[in-house]
Amino acid sequence: SGGNTFTNDTNSFGFYIKGTDLRDISLRACEAYRGKYGIYAESTDATDGNWNIQLHRPVINGSQTTGIHLQGLGGAASTTINGGYISSEGDAIYVATSTGVTIGGGTQIVKAGTGNAGIRLNNSNHCSITGNRFLNIANPIKMETAQYCTISNNIINIEASDILTKPTVSTNSALDFTSSSSQNIIGGNIISGESSSNKYQYWVKLASGCDNNRFDSNKGEFTDGRSDSGSGNKFGNVSSTDIPAAFTGTLPTGNNFYTFTDDSNSG
Repeated sequence: SGGNTFTNDTNSFGFYIKGTDLRDISLRACEAYRGKYGIYAESTDATDGNWNIQLHRPVINGSQTTGIHLQGLGGAASTTINGGYISSEGDAIYVATSTGVTIGGGTQIVKAGTGNAGIRLNNSNHCSITGNRFLNIANPIKMETAQYCTISNNIINIEASDILTKPTVSTNSALDFTSSSSQNIIGGNIISGESSSNKYQYWVKLASGCDNNRFDSNKGEFTDGRSDSGSGNKFGNVSSTDIPAAFTGTLPTGNNFYTFTDDSNSG
């Protein structure tokens, strides 16, 4: 399907996909305005692989519950969201009990409702959140029992806008890990607030049980840095003074350099 536009009331679905065997489905440049869900895709058979579900450049505006809802999806090729624009009164993107979902391609996430998330991964594994922009989202990324995922090269920022609500984020976390979200890799993300009085309290917050995650090369503006109640989490943002003594070159000023060791056997 491609180029479709759907506008309806708050009890409706823009695009509804549900069944026991979802395969080879492609939605391209589809638009949904208001409605309960913009795009809803669910497999009702967790034992069967779901293959090749492609959502390219969707435009989801004003969904009342969730912009894009993905549930029970897995399989060798699973699901891809590639680009698009998402504004929702609830979660912008909600992924539940799924495997291998990829969200990238410069997806613009510009609104999520109060207490909701830009992207929420719930009980989902081996997913990728890469190369997206989160604008004026109080809770950009929430990880709830999400494991073996990557979060990389995203831009998260708060700025004044004529048409978008600007949230207050001084008590919020840009990246929020709960419910045993472990064994993830997070790197190359940029996080910035609007001003010294309106920036995220933590760039990442890890609850107890969120263990053995790896963070490298993240850059941002925040009040209190990070909050880590888990164990075994590794933060690779080190200063140039940690460069090994064997290094004999000249280091430029104003940059951070990172050194990594093979800790694959240490958990």
